[in-house]
Amino acid sequence: MQIFRLRTSMVCIAMLAVVLASGFSASAQDNTSDQPLFLRYPTIPHFSVITADGKTFTEKDLKKNTPTLIFLFSVDCEHCHHETEDIVQHIKQFKGTQILMVTHFPVNDMIQYTHDYHLDQYPKIITVATDEKRWLLSFYHLHFFPGLYIYNSRQELVYHAEGTRPVDTLLHYLKP
Repeated sequence: MQIFRLRTSMVCIAMLAVVLASGFSASAQDNTSDQPLFLRYPTIPHFSVITADGKTFTEKDLKKNTPTLIFLFSVDCEHCHHETEDIVQHIKQFKGTQILMVTHFPVNDMIQYTHDYHLDQYPKIITVATDEKRWLLSFYHLHFFPGLYIYNSRQELVYHAEGTRPVDTLLHYLKP
């Protein structure tokens, strides 16, 4: 009788071990669903934002074969203001690149921010737009502003960061 109980116990323990092991391996293999979309799809995403003149701007409007910085900002974020100031101070070094600055704030707030930093003086480099639906915030799974996402000339993600970064770092990854 004791041998039967021992065998039954061992079979139950073995079955429990198999069930637990399969549960752990299944969750270990499914780690890609935990990744933000921008890491699972590391090319410039499809998007639709609105510029100051009310026009729709999409990924198709970006210049081809040109390094791109997607700069997600909040008009009331001090760090975003500092990053914008640094970029404007070094704007000549950004020649040959494109910067898409996107906020989730309404158009009027975005226009005020654009005027405050004279961003409209650099139309060949900077495009400012609003994404009131917050699609890009969701795509990039942004926690802290600013969100900085750099794509090379083949539109492949080469750098990403949340929070301010030195202009030299941005320029390094924006090299053609």
